[in-house]
Amino acid sequence: MKFIVTLRILLEKLFGLFKNLDSNTIKNILVIILILSTIGISLSWYFKDDNKTLIQRLESEAKTLKEERKVIKFQIDSLKTENNKLYTDKQKIEEILKQDDEIITEYINKTNKSQQDLDNFRKQQSDINKRIDQLKNHPANRQDDELINSLRNHLHERMKNK
Repeated sequence: MKFIVTLRILLEKLFGLFKNLDSNTIKNILVIILILSTIGISLSWYFKDDNKTLIQRLESEAKTLKEERKVIKFQIDSLKTENNKLYTDKQKIEEILKQDDEIITEYINKTNKSQQDLDNFRKQQSDINKRIDQLKNHPANRQDDELINSLRNHLHERMKNK
């Protein structure tokens, strides 16, 4: 309040116009002056050269960020296409591996069958060898008709094989 009174006295001396003004009007005038000075200071700060350079720098950074965004988007798109290509390649490779597995199981089955056949032939050969050894060691004792029949059968078999 004291400030307002001293301000009023100062204004009365300076201008002589404010003799009949009350304290509310002076307060309103002071508020208007403060608002106008705040606006003036803000405008001077906004149009200062430092702010213009700051605005230009920010605009250039925004442009570079947009360009970087385009580059990154292009890289993402290329990575997506590469990923899709790799996925299709993976599917093809899985199909080929599946076919190879089928072929391998087929060969394993054939190998097992041939191993069984080989084991059967070896068993038959060993049986034949045993019979041959038995016949060498203990020849059949044939007499008369049995001997003639066995010789005739043997000759017929030899003639057929020639």
